[in-house]
This record gives sequence, structure tokens and C-alpha cells, in this order.
Amino acid sequence: MKRLSFMVSMAMLISCVASCDSGSDAVSYGVGTLSLGLSANPSFSTKTRSVNEAEYKKADNYQVTVKDADGASLYNGLYKDMPLSIDLTAGKGYTVKAFYGENVNAGFDKLYVEGSQEFTVSEGEQKNVILYCKPANVKVSVVYTEDFLKYYSDCTVSLSTSHLTAPFEVNMKKDSGKDAYLKANADGEKVSITVGGFRDKEGNPVVMEALVAEKKVAPKTHLTITVDPEVITISTGTASLDVTVDTGTEDKDVNIEIPEEYWPGNASK
Repeated sequence: MKRLSFMVSMAMLISCVASCDSGSDAVSYGVGTLSLGLSANPSFSTKTRSVNEAEYKKADNYQVTVKDADGASLYNGLYKDMPLSIDLTAGKGYTVKAFYGENVNAGFDKLYVEGSQEFTVSEGEQKNVILYCKPANVKVSVVYTEDFLKYYSDCTVSLSTSHLTAPFEVNMKKDSGKDAYLKANADGEKVSITVGGFRDKEGNPVVMEALVAEKKVAPKTHLTITVDPEVITISTGTASLDVTVDTGTEDKDVNIEIPEEYWPGNASK
């Protein structure tokens, strides 16, 4: 019976633990064997709004590939369908990978979880390998505070990365309640953030330059962009805009202010 356990791999992730025995799923290497199990934690520090994380906790859902050092495929299929043994050459290098979800460049509610490991096996050796599967992309949430909603009825956050040929847009009205997921390089991904398309409470465009920020984040990071006006004078409806980027692991705040001439009440329509 295969083993699936859920463990904390990063401080930003919440531990979800489940397990089943992996004793019988041994992959044979001549007279050597590899015992394969999966260990995955699909959770971020806050609940994913529109993704069913329970599906990411099921070992049977994971696709598994086994390739040799030359890229030749020895297995490509579901974890539940793996044969009890696969003949491999002792001393040769191999890579085993397990993944679940769509590894898109950007998309709403497209959580992608992956784990991989390189290994060799000697003749007569029994090797135990557990793949630690973790979110491999960056989760992005955009939050609009109640104070912001007092002055604005709409805006759009545009996200750019090295994997995108055009910005991925998160609109305040159309995409409410959705989380965006961005493909990220293993050594970190630079995310450019542009906030624009502001409309006042009457739905009229607020003409001003877009607000821009940039952050480099690692895979498994939850990027929270909070659009929050720092109210200067409530009675006159004037405000500045504060855009905060929170990675959940370290202080990475970006504060951007709307120039005074563009504050509600002063902006040209």
C-alpha cells in the first residue's frame, strides 16, 4: 500500500498530515530496489479561496515520471498505477518526479504542486525515496479594504513575470474572490505589479499614472497585495493609496502614494 504523508516544509505553509503505507510499492533495480513514497503539503499560510486542497492530498491523483540521465522515460503515469517493479541499471542516474495540477504561466486558481529527486542505486541496494511535493508556483491575492471602497468602485492589478509575454490582470469586480498563480523560477521570480484603471464611486475613470511596484519572490510564496487608502481628510474625501506586498515570511512592504492632485475630489474625470 502506498504512503502519502503531509508535512511542513516551509514556515509559510500550514501542516496537513495524512499517511498510508508504501511498503509494497518497490521499484526493482536488478537485485536492488527503490521504495517510493509521496510527502506533500499543498497549503499556504492562509486558506486558498477557490482551490479544493483535499484533491492535492490524495496520492492517487499524482502523476509520476521516472527518467534516466539521458531523458529516456521508464514510467509516466499515475502513482496508483505504478508497477510493482521497474528494471533499472545499477549505477546509472535517474530522476523521479511527482506532480499534480496545471503548471501554467499564470492563471486563476491554478495551484501546482511538485516534488522531484535525483538518485542512483547500487546492485543489491534497497533505497527509500520520499518525494516532498510542495507548491511550485507563487500564489497572489489582491485585497481591497473597506476604506478603499469608500472612494473607488473599480481598479485593475496587472502582474508581469519572465514567463509572461503580456501582463496577467486581476480586476477588482470581475475577479473578486479569486487567487492568481504565477509560474516561478526555482531561484526566484521577479514580479512586476501595476495598479491602475481606477474608477470613482460613480463609475467615472480617475485619470492618473499607474502605480508600480516590483518584488522578487520564491516558489511557495503567498504574495498579498493590499489596496488600502490612508485617509488624510475623511470629510473632504481625500486619500492616499497604500499598496502593500506581504510574502508571509519576511518584511517586504511597498508603499506607493497617489499624488495629491489625483486624490478623490481633486482628480479630473
